Amino acid sequence: MGPRQQYHYLEALRTLNNESQLIIRPQSQDHLRVKERNLDAYMAERAESRVGFYRLEPEKNALPAKIPDASLWAYNPSMRHSWLAQCVH
Repeated sequence: MGPRQQYHYLEALRTLNNESQLIIRPQSQDHLRVKERNLDAYMAERAESRVGFYRLEPEKNALPAKIPDASLWAYNPSMRHSWLAQCVH
């Protein structure tokens, strides 16, 4: 994936994190407490944010109807027909 595609993919993750009832975080932050995790800072400061793996979790009080079907989540940004890829385009 080229730099432009990476940028758009990260922007889609950031938008989902801020506007949906999903919590998106890098797997590399599994060892941190919830209060220490900051997706925006991680993406801005860490080069590995472009190639790392992310976890998508529903918020504790999320309504099931507002969360996309888990079968549509994409871990691979190159999947053109994934739900996340549709958000990017």
